[in-house]
Amino acid sequence: MRNRFTKALSLALLAAGLAQASHTILPADKAASSPSNRATLGDPVPEDGVPSYSIETRSPYSPGTNAASPTASNGNLTPVPAADPSGHEAPPAPATGLLNAPQPGAFAPDSQTWFRADYLLWHISDSRLPPLAGMAARSFADASELPEGAITPVLGGKTSFDTHSGVRLDGGLWFGGQQCVGLDAGYFQLEHRTLGFGLTSAGDPIVGPVFNDLSSQRLILIEAGFPGSVSRNEPQRTATMTAGTDERLWSVEANLRVRGPSVFSDRTDLLFGFRHINFDEGVGVNTVSVIDPTVPVTGGSILATGDSFRAHNRFYGGQIGFQSDYRWRRVFWNFVGKLGIGGMHENVNIQGATASITPAGAITAGPGGVLTQPTNIGQHNNSIFTVVPEIDLNIGYQVTPRLRAYIGYTFLYIDHLARIGDQIDFNVDRTQVQALSDFNPSAPARHPVAVINDNFMWAYGLNFGLDFRF
Repeated sequence: MRNRFTKALSLALLAAGLAQASHTILPADKAASSPSNRATLGDPVPEDGVPSYSIETRSPYSPGTNAASPTASNGNLTPVPAADPSGHEAPPAPATGLLNAPQPGAFAPDSQTWFRADYLLWHISDSRLPPLAGMAARSFADASELPEGAITPVLGGKTSFDTHSGVRLDGGLWFGGQQCVGLDAGYFQLEHRTLGFGLTSAGDPIVGPVFNDLSSQRLILIEAGFPGSVSRNEPQRTATMTAGTDERLWSVEANLRVRGPSVFSDRTDLLFGFRHINFDEGVGVNTVSVIDPTVPVTGGSILATGDSFRAHNRFYGGQIGFQSDYRWRRVFWNFVGKLGIGGMHENVNIQGATASITPAGAITAGPGGVLTQPTNIGQHNNSIFTVVPEIDLNIGYQVTPRLRAYIGYTFLYIDHLARIGDQIDFNVDRTQVQALSDFNPSAPARHPVAVINDNFMWAYGLNFGLDFRF
């Protein structure tokens, strides 16, 4: 009778415990390992094998939920990781570090505008110039004509500006939150670089401008700096020569950006737009020759010559292209390809003059220097169909949800334009050169001529940039 009563009481308590949503029924032999917030009813009853049970009050932080369970520490609740309901140990925490940072998700998926700024370190393909100035040893002062090989070019051949610093800025906006259609615009400019040369000589060595004599097909040095020669009845002359060349490149573009199919990338955008490129080059040579003031009659006379060549190239055309983006964790890389198709307007400006000043101060001046004569002086224009491909490759790191930093490489090619070295006709009729004794302006002149010669150019280099999203 007693055993039956005990069983009934145990079953009633068990049913009451199951009715409480915030309680859990645990066997008494496991109650010792349960949280301390519990009450235990009775001891096990060995006679009939009916165990006693403990009722455990469960806090809202229950195992099996996503919340962490609290433990008491000095009267405070400290969260601890929740237990796995399957009874297995929780997986280890993910690795930390720059490359193992948590996947950040899409880069500013809700942004409507963006802005990028790059520092450029580029190189422009070298230009080649004919020898514009030269020098010879003083020992040739008595020679009426300098022998072959006696003249050493001072300015000429391949001209290299090494690297150009520059800046590239571009930005744009999306029409709508889906980032499917937008507009962007970009601009880059390289610094204006110059190369210069200066020389002063009183005749040792002999210095001056040079050209190729059309009639004799020999290199001629105008002896602006000369030590003097009794046998030739030539006074001593002191020459100051300056020569220089420069170049500058910049571009602006605007594109309609449309999201395209992303087959081999995380995202691909198609570009349809307009592009303008501006490339300028120039070269100039100036010589001032002064006769020794102690020379009777002509002492102190000045003869100055100057040649200037400028090439201006303007490209206007349509542009198509694409940009493909790839991402792994916080590391990203992208590839941009563009092709400009349009017209290149080439303008070549050739100017020159010669001036003489007598000891009394009388000035005589006329057009034409050495390589610039009435036969080629003036503005000369040409237009030609041109293609301009460009590729960009960047790799970087997502610093914040709206900021990325990257490093990249750019290659730009222009297949038709006027390089300045190709616009200089080195062949000259010596009878047209006012600085020579056999100057005869009435003699027929054929050279130098003005013919715009096309060439190609490329620019390439590194870029370091930041990408902002708003």
